[in-house]
Amino acid sequence: MRLRSICVTALATALSCVVGSGSAYAGIGSYEITWDGFVATVNADRTHIQICDDNRNPGYRAMARYSTSYLQTWTVTAPNDSCKSDRTYISHITHVQVCSGYEKLGSITWDCSPYRTLDSSA
Repeated sequence: MRLRSICVTALATALSCVVGSGSAYAGIGSYEITWDGFVATVNADRTHIQICDDNRNPGYRAMARYSTSYLQTWTVTAPNDSCKSDRTYISHITHVQVCSGYEKLGSITWDCSPYRTLDSSA
């Protein structure tokens, strides 16, 4: 019984550390990264990203690449004339790159901004 109590206490402590870690970024504000008229928005706690294709440039597509504090890279591509969002659950978005792509013959050629490092200071 004593071992179970220790394990439950350790699990509760670990969860409180993970849940509480997002507050370090709360005071910064959201980020907007623009490239070729497309905008990617990252929320203040750096866990949500949204990219929108408002169809101002017909034939072009919008995509955002982002890296996380767990050293993973992901992409989110907006459908034509719409927005697409993605989120992280236990990591934070650290770098963002916005891309515009031209569709031709069934493939897309991407032109991307430099990666932008998001401020991690509180």
